[in-house]
Amino acid sequence: MLGSTTDTTLNGSSIITGRVYHINDVNFSTFKLFPGEIWIENTSYSTTTDSIGNYKLLVSPGTYTLKCQETGNTWDLLVEEQKNVIIAANKKVQLDFYLGYRVE
Repeated sequence: MLGSTTDTTLNGSSIITGRVYHINDVNFSTFKLFPGEIWIENTSYSTTTDSIGNYKLLVSPGTYTLKCQETGNTWDLLVEEQKNVIIAANKKVQLDFYLGYRVE
C-alpha cells in the first residue's frame, strides 16, 4: 500500500485507487501504465482500469486480498495479488500493481 488519507464524506465506505503498470524487461527497470482488471477475492467487488491504467474501487471496510491481471488474460499464473490489505472506514487507499515477468 502506497498510502492512505481520511475522507469523512465517504460515510463509512472506503475507496481503493491505484495504477496498473507493466514491467517491460526482466531487469524491472522499465514500466508503463497498462489496462487491467482488479477484483477482491471472495467478494463481488471488481473494476477495470481506464485506458491508461488508473482504477478506482468503492468498498466497505475490511481485510481483503486484491487481485489484478491484464485485461483479457485468462492465465492464472499471471495474476498479481496483495494479501491482507486492511481497509478502514472513511479511507482513500492507494495500491498499485505491477504485471509482467513472473517472479517466485
